[in-house]
Amino acid sequence: MTKFKRMFAVSGASLAALVATFVVATPAHADGSECTEASGKYVYCAGSVNFTSNGELFDVYDNASDGAGQIVYWKIMGVSQTPMEYHGGVGWKRFDKSIAEGKELEYKVCIMDNGVVKTGTCSLYRVDYA
Repeated sequence: MTKFKRMFAVSGASLAALVATFVVATPAHADGSECTEASGKYVYCAGSVNFTSNGELFDVYDNASDGAGQIVYWKIMGVSQTPMEYHGGVGWKRFDKSIAEGKELEYKVCIMDNGVVKTGTCSLYRVDYA
C-alpha cells in the first residue's frame, strides 16, 4: 500500500469513528418549531412555536402586525391538552410545561383572530419528545 493510500485508509477509519461517536452521543430529544401557513390575509409564518425539550418550554411568536393572535394545539402521548393562546401583538410568550421525560408530544400552531381559529393557517402536527 502506498503512503498516499495508507493516509486515506487511516483518515477514513478516523472519520468513521468520529461519525459513530457523534451518532451515539447525540441525544434522542429533538427540539423543533412550526410556522403557520399562508391563508387569506395571513402571511406564511405570521405565527410560530418553538419547543425546547430541556425544560419543556413552548415559545409562541406573533411574527406579523395583522392584529391576530396564535393558538397552539398539543398532545402528550396522543391525549389532547389545554391549548396555549397568545393574544399579544408582535412579540412572544413562553409556556413552561411539566412533561415526563421521554413522552411523545405533538403540536401545531394556528392563527386565532377575535377568538376564531383560522384553520387554513394551521401548521401540520410536529412530533417531538420531552
